[in-house]
Amino acid sequence: MGKCILLCFCWTFLFFTNAFAESYKSEHFIIHSDLDPRYVRFVQANAEAYYRNMVGRYFRTGWRKPLTIHYSKTHSDTFRLLREHGHKLKARYSYYVPSVPAIYTHQFTKEGGRISWGTLFHEITHHFVHLNFQNPPAWFNEGLACFFGNETQVVKGRITLGLPNPGRERKLRERIEKGIRPNIKRLCSMSREELYNWPVGYHFSRALFYWLYETGELKEYLWNVRRKGYAFAVLEETVSKSYKEIHAELLAFIKSDCYAGACLQDGRLAKDNDSKKEAFRKALDLRPYYHSAHFELANCHYRAKDY
Repeated sequence: MGKCILLCFCWTFLFFTNAFAESYKSEHFIIHSDLDPRYVRFVQANAEAYYRNMVGRYFRTGWRKPLTIHYSKTHSDTFRLLREHGHKLKARYSYYVPSVPAIYTHQFTKEGGRISWGTLFHEITHHFVHLNFQNPPAWFNEGLACFFGNETQVVKGRITLGLPNPGRERKLRERIEKGIRPNIKRLCSMSREELYNWPVGYHFSRALFYWLYETGELKEYLWNVRRKGYAFAVLEETVSKSYKEIHAELLAFIKSDCYAGACLQDGRLAKDNDSKKEAFRKALDLRPYYHSAHFELANCHYRAKDY
């Protein structure tokens, strides 16, 4: 009897171990996951589409050896895997380990919310940066990953870029209104610790790359950085503007396009329908072709049966 119980336990252990160790390989990615194989294939297809859109367009170098992705269900799964693989750290959403290289991420947050595609794309961008740039400073690495990752989706094989990130934009607006002044020269000279401790650091660094994308200068800037480094003078040379001009234009851009995202988040967090509609209309005043705001406003009228 005891041997039967032990045998059953061993089979059960092997079953779950193999299920968790299931590997899905494509041209540029290997995904280890215990999730539904159909969902994992969907993840893999999106990762490959993101790769195809980025390599040659924004990053000159891709990779031949597949990048490993540990795609779990929950935050605790990722935390456990990181510990098992010798990484003593906590990752709320995801983590990229360049030495392996590998990405650790999951489907649901600790609170139960679904994590967006942007989290995976964010970490894949870190791998692109690792392969294409020498010793990138944190403001460059994180700002670029936040811009390319946040709000990005694959639509018919193409990625959507140039959209506000409502959560980040709202935090950026709140901190600017509290008197924290974003300064581009300061950003471009920051260490990792300084970036982490600056209340607008991550949000402002994303806004910089968002602005460069909207002005059509992003690809040239990335090319110039590869050749000439991360000094502020490289940015001035790329956009053919002085510090004062860059500062003024970037701040104006933040107060239009980025604030539109902040207003969208205001509407999503508002409790009543009228407040939601007011916030979404403010977003459209700032960014008239903001499709997410059009959709949210239409939904408000639909809920009110105001057809």
